[in-house]
Amino acid sequence: MKISLIKISNFRSLRSTRIETTDFNILVGQNNCGKTNFFEAIEFFFNGLGRGEAVNDLKFRRDADAEIEVEIEFIGAQEAAGRMQNQSNKTKILKALDESDTVSFKRTSGEPGKRSMFVNGNEVNPGTGFDKALGDFLPKLEYISTKQYYDAVAKFSKSTPIGIMLSGVLAAILEQNPHYLEFQAKFNQLFENDDSEIKVQFDAIGTTVKGFLEKQFPDTTKVAYSGESLPVIPDERLPVFPDERLPVAAGLDH
Repeated sequence: MKISLIKISNFRSLRSTRIETTDFNILVGQNNCGKTNFFEAIEFFFNGLGRGEAVNDLKFRRDADAEIEVEIEFIGAQEAAGRMQNQSNKTKILKALDESDTVSFKRTSGEPGKRSMFVNGNEVNPGTGFDKALGDFLPKLEYISTKQYYDAVAKFSKSTPIGIMLSGVLAAILEQNPHYLEFQAKFNQLFENDDSEIKVQFDAIGTTVKGFLEKQFPDTTKVAYSGESLPVIPDERLPVFPDERLPVAAGLDH
């Protein structure tokens, strides 16, 4: 799958930018003309807001009323979806694509935590659990800012740019190995498929723990728990303890 079009509005110094891409692209320009902002807009599309980053600081001329929009169009979507290993995610993506080979996604400052999907110019509402499928479908981006120290960039760990890129290379190699593909398919069958008995049991345990926590610590009701097809356990099936305390939490104040 390849990027065919990038549209950016109201991001830092970029008021309105539209670039049709080819197989090989080079961005050339004078200092302070917006090259870095262009790539940071793409990073915003893929990764959302950075830690401690305020969305208004990213807006054109820091205009609070401006709406950031970063939209990227991809071609070759059917082939990319066909290569997905997770069958549940693949099914969701193929259903959303509806045989279209071109798809667009948009992230805005109004809802920086999500991306909207467009097929044939129409917005698609894929439903619950689609964010995970989308993360599996879209290509990965690793943007290395030149503002970082060289040792921070070159240090090898799971969270540094070089570590992430090498992990991507390793993943690409493994995806060509039939033994790994067989293992991955079995893993997905056991732990990802909605009809897997193991997944159902894990989800049931998670739901039970959620109920215990909500009884023991009422403030946890403010935490968002999410999952697909989680079985609902009625309150009457949850054990009741004096003062709504659990044995494992004895001695703790809340």
